[in-house]
Amino acid sequence: LLFSDPGARRIHRLDPRTNEVSVLVAESNESHGVIEDSSGRLVSAQAWDGSTRIGVIYPPDRVEVLADSYDGQPFSRPNDLIVAKNGGVYFTDPGLTSGQAAALVERYDGRPLGPRLPPAVYYIPPGGEAIRIEEQMIRPNGIQLSPDEKTLYISDSNGEHVIAWDIQPDGLVRNRRDFGALTGRSTR
Repeated sequence: LLFSDPGARRIHRLDPRTNEVSVLVAESNESHGVIEDSSGRLVSAQAWDGSTRIGVIYPPDRVEVLADSYDGQPFSRPNDLIVAKNGGVYFTDPGLTSGQAAALVERYDGRPLGPRLPPAVYYIPPGGEAIRIEEQMIRPNGIQLSPDEKTLYISDSNGEHVIAWDIQPDGLVRNRRDFGALTGRSTR
């Protein structure tokens, strides 16, 4: 079992036989979502401001940036991702909360933050550049594919629904629809 520790900027592994935890990646670039692709590489959504990206983070000899910008601007704060069997990557970028923005202003000694991409969902086709596939969600967050990889699901942290799309042969999506209602959600 692998899990990220964004605040410590590490990725850990838990051995289920011994329940021992060890550090797999000592500097994860503030990785949030982490997943293994079909070739055994660990791909993560890396949110350290100034080097936000989607990339292969493990094993060390295969580290690679898959995408670090859209339309010439760096991603704001990549959060979660899923890799399709063909190697295409879907990921969410919910943007900054007011608390995260304030922490960054403090980190930068009070300097205002530069322009940011709005919250969105992206697709990186195998060997290609990021394509924005959704920009209507308030804070796109969790993301998952159906087992047959014909449907993409995304939760909206500040929205009312989990959204579903049909995946086309080229990896792009169509037929946006509400899949389920989120009850008891926070409106913060």
